[in-house]
Amino acid sequence: MKGFARSRQKSLTKLFQQEIKKRENKVMAPCPFLMKNNACMIYEVRPFSCRRIYSAHVCSRENPPVVNRQVMEAADRSIKELQRLDIIGYTGHLSYILYMLSSPAFLNTYKKGEFKPEEIMEFGKAHKIAINKMMV
Repeated sequence: MKGFARSRQKSLTKLFQQEIKKRENKVMAPCPFLMKNNACMIYEVRPFSCRRIYSAHVCSRENPPVVNRQVMEAADRSIKELQRLDIIGYTGHLSYILYMLSSPAFLNTYKKGEFKPEEIMEFGKAHKIAINKMMV
Protein backbone atom coordinates (compact mmCIF):
# COMPACT_ATOMS: atom_id res chain seq x y z
CA MET A 1 0.00 0.00 0.00
CA LYS A 2 2.93 2.33 0.62
CA GLY A 3 3.56 2.49 -3.14
CA PHE A 4 0.22 4.25 -3.64
CA ALA A 5 -0.46 7.94 -3.21
CA ARG A 6 -1.92 8.81 0.19
CA SER A 7 -5.32 9.56 -1.37
CA ARG A 8 -5.35 6.10 -3.03
CA GLN A 9 -4.38 4.46 0.28
CA LYS A 10 -7.32 6.16 2.00
CA SER A 11 -9.79 5.19 -0.73
CA LEU A 12 -8.55 1.57 -0.70
CA THR A 13 -8.86 1.38 3.08
CA LYS A 14 -12.44 2.61 2.78
CA LEU A 15 -13.11 0.00 0.07
CA PHE A 16 -11.62 -2.73 2.31
CA GLN A 17 -13.98 -1.73 5.12
CA GLN A 18 -16.97 -1.78 2.75
CA GLU A 19 -15.96 -5.16 1.33
CA ILE A 20 -15.56 -6.65 4.80
CA LYS A 21 -19.08 -5.55 5.75
CA LYS A 22 -20.52 -6.95 2.52
CA ARG A 23 -18.77 -10.30 2.95
CA GLU A 24 -19.94 -10.54 6.57
CA ASN A 25 -23.50 -10.02 5.29
CA LYS A 26 -22.89 -12.73 2.66
CA VAL A 27 -23.11 -10.17 -0.16
CA MET A 28 -20.76 -10.68 -3.12
CA ALA A 29 -18.18 -7.89 -3.21
CA PRO A 30 -15.69 -7.10 -5.97
CA CYS A 31 -12.02 -6.92 -5.12
CA PRO A 32 -11.02 -3.38 -4.10
CA PHE A 33 -8.04 -3.66 -6.48
CA LEU A 34 -10.27 -4.29 -9.49
CA MET A 35 -10.32 -1.11 -11.57
CA LYS A 36 -13.22 0.20 -13.65
CA ASN A 37 -11.68 -1.34 -16.78
CA ASN A 38 -11.66 -4.74 -14.96
CA ALA A 39 -7.87 -4.79 -14.72
CA CYS A 40 -6.10 -5.53 -11.44
CA MET A 41 -4.15 -2.54 -10.14
CA ILE A 42 -1.66 -4.81 -8.32
CA TYR A 43 -1.44 -7.61 -10.88
CA GLU A 44 2.38 -7.70 -11.03
CA VAL A 45 2.67 -8.03 -7.23
CA ARG A 46 -0.61 -9.79 -6.42
CA PRO A 47 -0.43 -12.23 -3.52
CA PHE A 48 -0.56 -16.00 -3.86
CA SER A 49 -4.22 -16.04 -2.84
CA CYS A 50 -4.95 -14.11 -6.05
CA ARG A 51 -2.41 -15.90 -8.23
CA ARG A 52 -4.10 -19.22 -7.51
CA ILE A 53 -7.38 -18.01 -8.99
CA TYR A 54 -7.93 -18.24 -12.69
CA SER A 55 -11.32 -17.99 -14.32
CA ALA A 56 -13.08 -19.85 -17.09
CA HIS A 57 -14.38 -16.47 -18.32
CA VAL A 58 -13.36 -12.80 -18.32
CA CYS A 59 -14.19 -11.34 -14.91
CA SER A 60 -15.82 -8.05 -14.08
CA ARG A 61 -17.29 -6.42 -11.00
CA GLU A 62 -20.63 -8.05 -11.74
CA ASN A 63 -19.22 -11.36 -12.95
CA PRO A 64 -16.72 -12.89 -10.48
CA PRO A 65 -14.31 -15.68 -11.46
CA VAL A 66 -15.44 -19.24 -12.07
CA VAL A 67 -12.70 -21.57 -10.87
CA ASN A 68 -11.88 -25.27 -11.13
CA ARG A 69 -12.44 -27.16 -7.87
CA GLN A 70 -9.32 -29.36 -8.24
CA VAL A 71 -7.14 -26.32 -8.83
CA MET A 72 -8.54 -24.62 -5.72
CA GLU A 73 -7.98 -27.78 -3.66
CA ALA A 74 -4.34 -27.94 -4.81
CA ALA A 75 -3.96 -24.25 -3.98
CA ASP A 76 -5.44 -24.83 -0.52
CA ARG A 77 -2.83 -27.55 0.08
CA SER A 78 -0.13 -25.07 -0.99
CA ILE A 79 -1.46 -22.48 1.42
CA LYS A 80 -1.36 -24.98 4.29
CA GLU A 81 2.29 -25.69 3.44
CA LEU A 82 3.09 -21.97 3.35
CA GLN A 83 1.42 -21.60 6.76
CA ARG A 84 3.61 -24.39 8.08
CA LEU A 85 6.72 -22.58 6.80
CA ASP A 86 5.65 -19.14 8.11
CA ILE A 87 4.16 -19.87 11.50
CA ILE A 88 3.95 -16.20 12.50
CA GLY A 89 2.20 -15.32 9.25
CA TYR A 90 -1.46 -14.56 8.91
CA THR A 91 -3.96 -15.79 6.37
CA GLY A 92 -7.43 -14.71 5.48
CA HIS A 93 -9.12 -12.62 2.85
CA LEU A 94 -6.73 -10.05 1.38
CA SER A 95 -8.93 -7.11 2.40
CA TYR A 96 -8.85 -8.20 6.04
CA ILE A 97 -5.10 -8.71 6.08
CA LEU A 98 -4.38 -5.36 4.41
CA TYR A 99 -6.84 -3.64 6.72
CA MET A 100 -4.99 -5.11 9.72
CA LEU A 101 -1.62 -4.12 8.27
CA SER A 102 -2.87 -0.54 7.92
CA SER A 103 -3.01 -0.42 11.72
CA PRO A 104 0.35 0.94 12.96
CA ALA A 105 0.27 -1.21 16.10
CA PHE A 106 -0.30 -4.44 14.20
CA LEU A 107 2.15 -3.50 11.45
CA ASN A 108 4.90 -2.80 13.99
CA THR A 109 4.27 -6.11 15.73
CA TYR A 110 4.38 -7.97 12.43
CA LYS A 111 7.53 -6.18 11.19
CA LYS A 112 9.36 -7.05 14.41
CA GLY A 113 8.50 -10.70 13.85
CA GLU A 114 6.63 -10.75 17.13
CA PHE A 115 3.54 -12.79 17.75
CA LYS A 116 0.94 -11.18 20.01
CA PRO A 117 -2.37 -12.88 19.27
CA GLU A 118 -4.08 -11.00 22.09
CA GLU A 119 -3.69 -7.80 20.04
CA ILE A 120 -5.67 -9.17 17.11
CA MET A 121 -7.78 -11.98 18.54
CA GLU A 122 -11.00 -9.94 18.64
CA PHE A 123 -10.55 -8.77 15.04
CA GLY A 124 -9.54 -12.26 13.94
CA LYS A 125 -12.57 -13.90 15.52
CA ALA A 126 -14.98 -11.29 14.17
CA HIS A 127 -13.61 -11.64 10.63
CA LYS A 128 -12.56 -15.31 10.61
CA ILE A 129 -8.85 -14.69 10.06
CA ALA A 130 -6.71 -17.74 10.75
CA ILE A 131 -3.72 -17.09 12.96
CA ASN A 132 -1.22 -19.66 11.77
CA LYS A 133 0.63 -20.23 15.02
CA MET A 134 -2.71 -21.07 16.63
CA MET A 135 -3.39 -23.63 13.88
CA VAL A 136 -0.07 -25.47 14.16
